[in-house]
Parts: sequence; structure tokens; C-alpha cells
Amino acid sequence: MNIDKKFSDCIVDKNPSHILIEATSKCNARCIMCLHHYENFGRNLDNGLFHKIISELSADLKKVEFCGIGEPLVNPLVHDFINQYYDKEIEICITTNGSLLNNDDLVKKIVRAKFLLYISIDGADKETYEFYRDSIKWETFIKGLECVHRNALEAGNEKRFLSVFLIVAMKKNIIQLEEFVKLAHQYGVKDIFIRELIGTDIYHKIRHQAVKDIPEILAKNYYKALELAEKLEINISLEYPLEEIIRNFPNHYHSKKEMKIRKKRINQEKNNQIVLIKDNDSGAKIGGRKCQWPWNNSYFTLDGKVVPCCYNWQEILGDINNNIWREIWNGSSYRNFRRALYSWNPNEICKRCSYELGINGGNPNLYNDYFSKFRQENLMIYSETVNFAEGFSTFQLDNNGQISHVWMYKEGKIILPMKKNARFLGINIFKLAPASKTNPGISIINNGKLEPFDNNHDIIYFPLDHVNEDILEVRLEMENVYKLETDNRPLALAIRSFV
Repeated sequence: MNIDKKFSDCIVDKNPSHILIEATSKCNARCIMCLHHYENFGRNLDNGLFHKIISELSADLKKVEFCGIGEPLVNPLVHDFINQYYDKEIEICITTNGSLLNNDDLVKKIVRAKFLLYISIDGADKETYEFYRDSIKWETFIKGLECVHRNALEAGNEKRFLSVFLIVAMKKNIIQLEEFVKLAHQYGVKDIFIRELIGTDIYHKIRHQAVKDIPEILAKNYYKALELAEKLEINISLEYPLEEIIRNFPNHYHSKKEMKIRKKRINQEKNNQIVLIKDNDSGAKIGGRKCQWPWNNSYFTLDGKVVPCCYNWQEILGDINNNIWREIWNGSSYRNFRRALYSWNPNEICKRCSYELGINGGNPNLYNDYFSKFRQENLMIYSETVNFAEGFSTFQLDNNGQISHVWMYKEGKIILPMKKNARFLGINIFKLAPASKTNPGISIINNGKLEPFDNNHDIIYFPLDHVNEDILEVRLEMENVYKLETDNRPLALAIRSFV
């Protein structure tokens, strides 16, 4: 087996049309649901690095989004970029706390640009707003909204921007959802998106602010806000985990309206993406959904690291400081990420993604729920029915002298008994071993279809629907081998057991 030849279709000819850039980790706010409230840190993206990113990806670029854990407008290069591109066809997107929008010179360009302006607002009055964002005065925030609305009206037919309210759902603000709709109407905002609160296990001040334990209150206030939003021609919608919370409190009329709004938003996002995946690609194995991100989008961190998207910033696919873009975009890491995405073993974070256009449709429990319905039987590696026929070491022992795992070299063959009516073979491995790096692999069972995977899992799954024999012949190949400080053998995969 040759991995590169088998997956040549994972090469993408065009650069991504949409890139996300962390312009800064500085922030002028100290919101209690953010790391900035608890730690003092922050710096701006290096200008030279920023211009390298733009110059190397400019050929197919249609959208630049400034995001991350900082406030983009504190970095002067964001202002420079807006000044340079506001009258061009490149769409600009920022997520801002709104406190720096009281600047007519800047806002005049924003409203006339192909611009998507996400404005974070977590309180609909002074008391609630300043409870969550105690470092920003309500009056300052409102002045920013007034500046945007005034300039949008003055722009008339020249207006091209769109604005969206972003709300993090918390106990003090979900009872104000109708008031958020009224504010949106007052200041010309046509979309409201309500997000799930995260970090309650980390940040003590928000530990009791999550709304998952008050679903009836969330549902009641959301449906009331939805009815008002319909009258005022404003779209209001929930992030998927919040939809799940209110699922047991449906309101038939509002649920139908909500689904129309959700479908409209998803279709708009789909239309904004250039489809680079082949039409005959069936999508994710579970649910059949398609995620365009590894073919169409890239995320650049403050340090120049390249990650797949804003949800999956742990999977580093390259470093723009050390490589030219084409080497990263079609390098081993990116190709493996693409090839695994529609396999039975997509990236672990992708499985838990709450983005509606992700492979699980926004349901972070989809993959676990699917595999949990199958009865699992453990088969230990030292069982007499298991034959490590080719490419494996002897059994390795743990500190207690018990058999722990067996190392595979670059290629290996395993002979196993086929369980009657078995749907999947699961291989329990040591995640990221031996080198704490993602290592791509491929598998073929009984001359069936080639199945991609990597070692960034605890269990890797392979389908057995095609198997009619009583014996499984499992062939595995990894792309890379590594040598440990205390072990000079070329090691690629650590197998612990079978399920």
C-alpha cells in the first residue's frame, strides 16, 4: 500500500477563498465569561506575518475574517486592512464587543464595504450588560451602535454591510430576549444568534450562569422573542446545543418558524462557500453531511500556526512562518485531515463540532450515540485467537509487569476471528503514540475497500459489512515511523486490544 498515491484526490488546486486570522489577543474588555477577566495577557499579530498570509493567499481570496480571543479593532492593522479593501469585492468580517465602533471615519467605510459585523451583546440593559462586561460602560456600547446605525442610514444605496447580534445565553440575559429583538430593530440589526456558554468548568464567576438546568425558562423566552422577531422581520436562532435544551418544550408554530429560519441561515452560509468537494462524494459516514472547511477555509493563529477552523484549533496543520502556503495546503497534515474527515474515523474534535455545517450537523453527540448502540466485546491482544502475522514487535509490559500493548512498525498484518453479525472492528490504541504527533494510516480488511484513519483516537473503527469469511485479515500501514530515545526501532502504532 502507498498512502500518497491512494489519496492523491485530497490535493486541492485552489487556495481557500475564506481565511480566519487572529489579529490580536489583546482586549479592552474583561468579560466574566472570557479568559481576559482572569489573566492579563495580549499582543498583536506581527505586521510582516499578516502581509505574508495575505500575499500568499490573495489569488483566490474572497473573505477575510478577524477573530480569536482578542478585540480585532485594537490592532491598527485591522483598520489599515479595512481602509485598503473596503471598496473591493473581498468580504471582511469581524467579531467585536462594539466599544470601539464610535469612530465615524472607520464606520463610514464599514457600512459601505462588503462587511459582516458581528457585535457581541450579552445584556439588553445597563445592569445586565455591565454585570457580564464590567469593564465596558453601557453608554459606550450604545454610542457605538448609534454610530453604526447613523452611518448606515447616511450611506443609503451605498450600504453593503450586514450586522449580527451575538448573545451568549446566560441566566441573567435569557429573560431579556425580547428586549434584544427590540434593540436590534432600533439599530437596524437584522440577525440575532444565541450561543451556548462554555467555560463554566474553568471560570468561577460563570459557574452558575449556564442555562441547561432551566430549559423551560429558556424555551419560554426564546419563543416569545421569536414571535416578536417575526413581526419585526428579524432572524433569531439558537446554536445547536441550545436547541437540544429546549427540545422537550416545543411550541409547534414557533418550531416550524424556527426551522425555516435555521434552514435559511444554513443555505445562506452554503451559498457563500465555493464547493470544492466532488459531487459524488457521499459526505460523512454517519449522517452523510459535508463540511467544506478543509477544502475552502483556513485559520491562522497569532503565532502563524495553521489550524482547520475556529472550532478545531488544537490540530496544527502547518506553520506559515516556516513554509510557503502551497506546501502547507497540500502537505501531509492537510491531506490526511481531508481524507479522514469522511471516513469512519474523522478528527475527534470534528466529531464533537457544534457548527451546523460540520460533519455532524451541529450535534456533538452524533458519533458517540451511533457507536454506543452496538454491543462491544473485548478481545485482548494476547488471546490465542489473535495472530500478529507481520510487522509487529513482541508484547510490551507496563510498570506492573502486565501486557500493555504491541508496537506495529510501518506496515502490519493481523489475523482475527470474525464474530457472527459483527458490524465493525474496533482497535484500541494508545492515542498519538509513539511521538505525540498525528500519524496518518490506511487499512484494508479481507481485500475490501481502503479505509483511512490516523492515530489521534482512542479507538479506530473499520466496517465489516463486506466480510463473508470466518477470519479477518487486517492490513495496516502508517505514513510515518518514529524512534524513541530508549528504543531504536522504527515504531508507528501502539495496539492495546480489539473490540
